[in-house]
Amino acid sequence: MTKIIGIGEMAISNNCSDTIKTFALGSCLGITAYSPIRKVGGIIHIALPQPARMEDAIERHCYYASTGLPYFISQFSSQYGCLKNELVIRIFGGAESLRQNDTFNVG
Repeated sequence: MTKIIGIGEMAISNNCSDTIKTFALGSCLGITAYSPIRKVGGIIHIALPQPARMEDAIERHCYYASTGLPYFISQFSSQYGCLKNELVIRIFGGAESLRQNDTFNVG
């Protein structure tokens, strides 16, 4: 089964026939985690570092890194018995899409 992850969403699976993917990261972060021991993998599509108001995080906790990432990692443990130190984490995206004065931004 193919699972498409939108902004502020996440998915985790231990089914080797599942495909989890997201599109158009741009300035967003796509963070993947995989346990080679338990064969469990997932992705979260994060838009912002933290909410302006904590009420926003209650409704959309995966939208923010400060609330979504701890929740994402905790689901590996609670649903699949994964330990934090066995997870292989990769981070994608994070482009600087709102350029202001980048004249001296070399490299």
